[in-house]
Amino acid sequence: KWAAQGSIGGQENDVFSEDGRVFKRNNLSFHLSYADFFDRLVLHNQLFPGAPLRFEGLVEHQGELRPVMSQPAVRARCGASRNEVEAFMRQLGFERTRHDDYRHPEGILVEDLHDENVFIDEAGDIVVIDPVIYLGDARPKEKASSSKSRSRHPSRRSLLPK
Repeated sequence: KWAAQGSIGGQENDVFSEDGRVFKRNNLSFHLSYADFFDRLVLHNQLFPGAPLRFEGLVEHQGELRPVMSQPAVRARCGASRNEVEAFMRQLGFERTRHDDYRHPEGILVEDLHDENVFIDEAGDIVVIDPVIYLGDARPKEKASSSKSRSRHPSRRSLLPK
């Protein structure tokens, strides 16, 4: 199904959409271990319940086991502005560190919160769909989010419901 829908994805996930859900096959490139992956999934659901992740299982891809998760497709009115995201994250106790990245005093890092990953839904609420989350020093040394500026990625936008 990933290939049939055009192999849409980013650095971390291959994505396809079906029956109102978006399925993501994760390559673990932003994680040190499966434990880090599951920590991130739980943190995502605690911090951003507007589009909760559901673990679907593991699938073999290119000789490796990859975790698969899904979340509801979001009907977005628009991408959230950096000011809207910053105000939302401050309510959660986070401070912006640079570009689209945030840090909580307890050591949680949330990165990649640009307008393709943070939406204003039809009810006017902020919904976060694809953050990069780390606990303290759990970021692989060679990885950092790529959100140096707000990008426009047409292939990912094609997954949004019209």
